[in-house]
Amino acid sequence: RFERPVEVVRTHVYSSLKPNPSEPGSIARKEMFDCMREQHFDVHLGDFTGSQEKCVDIALAVDMLHYATTPDAFDVAVLVSGDADFLPALVRTRQKGKRVAVCSMRNSAAADFESPDCQIKDFDVIWLDDHLPQLVSPIPRALMRERPALVEWLRTELIEFVDRAGGGAQERQLR
Repeated sequence: RFERPVEVVRTHVYSSLKPNPSEPGSIARKEMFDCMREQHFDVHLGDFTGSQEKCVDIALAVDMLHYATTPDAFDVAVLVSGDADFLPALVRTRQKGKRVAVCSMRNSAAADFESPDCQIKDFDVIWLDDHLPQLVSPIPRALMRERPALVEWLRTELIEFVDRAGGGAQERQLR
């Protein structure tokens, strides 16, 4: 297998942050985005209208196509998403001569990301599920006791996950 170094030129993060800081997880998300900015990530936050996130997907697709047409902006676009709404942008990015890679979780990726007929990527999908042990570090129990805010954040994230899963989740989904 041939490997060569990869130079990451720019990392854009597209997400949203609810304006109400009392919303569960809002403070932790804001801190996460602040840390990303400190690490020189370009963070783009969309707005909320009620409970609906607005313009995040559009902003990502527009920027991907903008940079695909900007000389020497990038060689490979790496999309970390499983959302089928990005398929047209991926096709057009490849038509502009750029290579495309997709990273996603298996249970949240559109089936089209695996289909060779869609012509949306130049590499096999990188399934993040296969790399979780390298991406997520367990938090030692002693540290949790020392960091009650972290425990509260983890508790909130778990409750939100179970709510999104319809009020229940199997143990394997929580690992």
